[in-house]
Amino acid sequence: GALSQHGWSPLFLAAGADNLHMVRAFVSLGTPIAEMLRGRTLLHHAAACDATDVLRWIATERGADLPLDAADAKGRTPLFVAARACKLRALQLLLDFGVNVLLDGERALELGVSDEDCKMMLGAAIRHARLAFSRALLAASVEGNLPQVRALHAQNADLLHYDERGFNSLHHAAVGAHEDIVLYLLQTPQGAALCNQSTAESGALSAWLPAQVAASERIRQQLLDFAQGGDEARRRLIQFARKKLRIQQRGGLEAQ
Repeated sequence: GALSQHGWSPLFLAAGADNLHMVRAFVSLGTPIAEMLRGRTLLHHAAACDATDVLRWIATERGADLPLDAADAKGRTPLFVAARACKLRALQLLLDFGVNVLLDGERALELGVSDEDCKMMLGAAIRHARLAFSRALLAASVEGNLPQVRALHAQNADLLHYDERGFNSLHHAAVGAHEDIVLYLLQTPQGAALCNQSTAESGALSAWLPAQVAASERIRQQLLDFAQGGDEARRRLIQFARKKLRIQQRGGLEAQ
């Protein structure tokens, strides 16, 4: 249909007014639900307008067409749009449906969320999600699940998170003799901090470094070289780690 003077189609105007009956009617008549106008998808437009009935319908019935974590033309998620527009009900609904708040929730806070309730809700959701991802990262390190460790790290899990004993992800990988995870963690920007993080930081009576709990002599030596060997030894170990991890990843892809 024709666009309004502000560049919106009848479908987008209906969504902005949270008129779910009209939205359904336009879609049933063949209006493409996944079209983008002025850089927005219908989902982003509904989030910006606090159109919770339309948002709920998309989330429950049209998620395949409009994934809740999808980016608009400017790379923003619906959660980011709702937070920046201070649309509390839309923000709550998106969080209830389990969107990944760590994709750009922190960026929304950094750029500024003027409504105090929205700011508090988003901040609490970010802390909760980071904790959940970080706990899952520890579990993946215990299990020796490198693909899961990679995925959680990519989702901004805190590598330096530790459990009640003070064990971080590197402690767990060292105890389990999971060399691939040890090497992966060492080559991250947090590698040195992980290597030097003692269990005492958790308030535990012990003060174990990852090297001191390593189950294999090879891993223990790698950790000691990384922690005590100076810049050149650290650089060589990171090079070795990245080369070995690339070979493993290629092998995994070929096996699929």
